[in-house]
Formats: sequence, structure tokens, C-alpha cells
Amino acid sequence: YIEGFTPVKSLGSASSAYILIPSPSMRFLPPTSLQLPTCLTADSPPLAHLLHSKGSALPLSTGFVVSKAVPSMRKDYRSNLKEEWPSVLSVSLIDYYGGSNIPQEKIVRGINKQGGRGLSWEAKDFETESHLILESLAAELHALSWMTVSPSYLERRTALPFHCDMVLRLRRLLHFADKELSKQSEKS
Repeated sequence: YIEGFTPVKSLGSASSAYILIPSPSMRFLPPTSLQLPTCLTADSPPLAHLLHSKGSALPLSTGFVVSKAVPSMRKDYRSNLKEEWPSVLSVSLIDYYGGSNIPQEKIVRGINKQGGRGLSWEAKDFETESHLILESLAAELHALSWMTVSPSYLERRTALPFHCDMVLRLRRLLHFADKELSKQSEKS
């Protein structure tokens, strides 16, 4: 027995864990741009650097995972059991372009530049940029998938099932987006 150490319970092994993903019609997030980090350091997470390099970010949807209270890691956890709260994790989907106007502006600029000839190059640039952003998102989500619910341990220990599921969904979305964008570029 090592004092102060107990196994970390993940949401996947909790007897009561729920994931709440609102439908797109239930938009409770304000359609305003998020405040981006102003001073980045080497310790800033890669997602902060990505957000900062892409300009404004628009929240699209947020899901919540709620589980029963995780036991405290303190010695007197039995006396403080009444103070424990359920664990709540928030998962947000963010639009890095800050709205759908920017891709349309790129396409319009491509049409105006060369009388319609620049459209295919602009579309290819947009396709490549979309692919890179989706890849970065997949990498960030994969990096987050090895983590612990407990704030007592900073090391990432367990893979939460909903993170693994979201990684798989995001990979499928990446392949679907690649196919759709390549079909559109072949038609034009």
C-alpha cells in the first residue's frame, strides 16, 4: 500500500456515465468568435497555436459527459464524501474559419482574378487547407484521448471510450471529406 495512491476511475468504468450531445438545432452557444490566445509560449498546447494561426474561431456545438462523483484522493475522503461532485467533461466542435463566408470569399476572389480560371486552383488550395485542418483536429483529439478524469494526477493514464469513438468518427469524416472534395474538383 502506497499512501495517497488509489486507482483512477475512468468514465468508461463508472457505473453511471452519460454523454449528452445536443442536436445542431439546439444551438445554445453564442455565434460570436471565441477569444483567441494573445501570448503564446512554447508550453502552450498545439491547439492554441493552431487556433491562433487560423484567425477567428466559431463554436458550433458542445457535448457534455457526466459521471457520478469520483472518489477523492485525500486521506480523509470518507469524511469529505458529501462534498464530492459529479465529473463533467465538455467536448466542443469549433469552426476554425470563423464562419462560412471565408471559403466563399476565396472562391469569389478566384473567379474575379482570372475570369473563372483561378477557381480550380483556389478550390484545390481550400481542399488542401481543409484536409490539413481536419488532420490537425484528429491529432489533437487523439492526443486528448489518453487522459485521466481525476485532477489529482497530471499524467494521462486511461483512454476514455468517448474520446476513442470521436477519433474514429473524425477519421471517417476526414476520409468522407477527402472523397467529396476530390469529386467536386473532378467535376470542375
